[in-house]
Amino acid sequence: MQKPLSILVSTLLLTGALMPFARVQPTLASGQPASGLSAKRVVRAGQFVTVDGSHPTRGAAQIVEKDGQRLLKLNAAFSTGPGPAVQVVLHKRGSVPASLREADYVYIADLTSSQGEQTYVLPAGLDLSQYESVAIWCERFNITFGYAAL
Repeated sequence: MQKPLSILVSTLLLTGALMPFARVQPTLASGQPASGLSAKRVVRAGQFVTVDGSHPTRGAAQIVEKDGQRLLKLNAAFSTGPGPAVQVVLHKRGSVPASLREADYVYIADLTSSQGEQTYVLPAGLDLSQYESVAIWCERFNITFGYAAL
């Protein structure tokens, strides 16, 4: 007895026999095609070290490129002591001193939180080759809490 063609094709599809010929487009949970996603690329990374002992600083930082932007990311293990006017800056040297000179750093943003994961967008025209580290710095008292060589 011969099976109808439609039953044969259904059987082949269900068993995966035709899978090498099928083109499946990955999709996101939203139903959007995944092909438009851009992967992030880690440009630089480093671990924080404490400079001022009364403001221990831990965790890691990385600069990533994603969707045409450069981002500075502090990881979930990031923590530092609290203080007034605490800022995130990029410093020209790999080792950051306790007090900063204005010519040696560029301001990125006020620190969002003294703990946890956070992300800062870096200015588009910033020449990263001029900076070797990221620092957590208190502007009011000109004291570096900690830094990560990148």
